[in-house]
Amino acid sequence: MIRILLSLCTMVVLATAQPASANSESLVELLEPLVNGAGDFEQITYDSKGQPVQRSSGHFAVMKPGKFYWQTLQPYEQVLVSDAQTIWLYDPDLEQVTVKTFAGEQNQLPIRILSGDFDLIGKEFQLSEAKTEQGLVYHLAPNSASSNVASIDLTFVGQNLASMTVVDRTETKTQFVFSNRKALSQDDKNKFAFEIPEGADVFHDQPL
Repeated sequence: MIRILLSLCTMVVLATAQPASANSESLVELLEPLVNGAGDFEQITYDSKGQPVQRSSGHFAVMKPGKFYWQTLQPYEQVLVSDAQTIWLYDPDLEQVTVKTFAGEQNQLPIRILSGDFDLIGKEFQLSEAKTEQGLVYHLAPNSASSNVASIDLTFVGQNLASMTVVDRTETKTQFVFSNRKALSQDDKNKFAFEIPEGADVFHDQPL
């Protein structure tokens, strides 16, 4: 799951809706109350033919600006952590930690937005919005063709972010459905400082 997140759906066909241009300020107004929070997620990944290939679930916590903790519990555990300067990917089964620098990580655009790096929205994307049966959908198309992310859809039901859809350049689609959102506890805040487990193999990776 985390590797998919690193390369980052609603499978709703939006052709029935009429998209309209949108400004970043309206999206930020909806996202602002949602940062500095925690909750649960469910994820389904679909291949380019629309067939589900993986399901997973877990917990997350985000804190503005740029801090996040993303723990997949099922079907196997992985942890992705950022303190806004460094990103750690920990695989307990393999006892491996991959370390990346936060700056310049184009493939982290979805989760950087969720963790309050809102300047990216106006700088990195063309925005449109559409009202659908599922809710208000903001469609974000990256300006850079070098990003592995082809599009991001954020679906709001009322003031609540119900799901995030990420499509990559291979047309793989990943849907994250959020639930049980709550304010950050002190325990959640402590998770943004990652300590490499003793005995784990450590790999340093350059920004993609």
